Amino acid sequence: MIATDLVIRPQIWNGVKNNGEFGLSGSYIEFEGDLAPTPYIAHIDFVNTDLGLDVAAQDSRSDVGYLVYSEDPISERFDHMVTGASEKFFATTYNAATDTWFYHANDRLYSFVPE
Repeated sequence: MIATDLVIRPQIWNGVKNNGEFGLSGSYIEFEGDLAPTPYIAHIDFVNTDLGLDVAAQDSRSDVGYLVYSEDPISERFDHMVTGASEKFFATTYNAATDTWFYHANDRLYSFVPE
């Protein structure tokens, strides 16, 4: 990543304390890409629906997880997302023993294949 004003606040949902969720604020991310043969710089501007009410994660989890950016709307990729959640970011967990990625839908995990 080159630059961003994205702020991630743990334990926040829609501006209010809420265990297990992640509050998001910001307007852009800029990063370098390397799709051979030409490196490039991408600049992504966010609108309000991109960040939504924030990122819902499974409240009881305490292991390693990741926040992932998606160019495609999250509601079009996954069936079990929380209404009003971010359309561009979602929480994930990876299980190395089963080589499986899971996305968080607040109340449980659902397996998925990264694109």
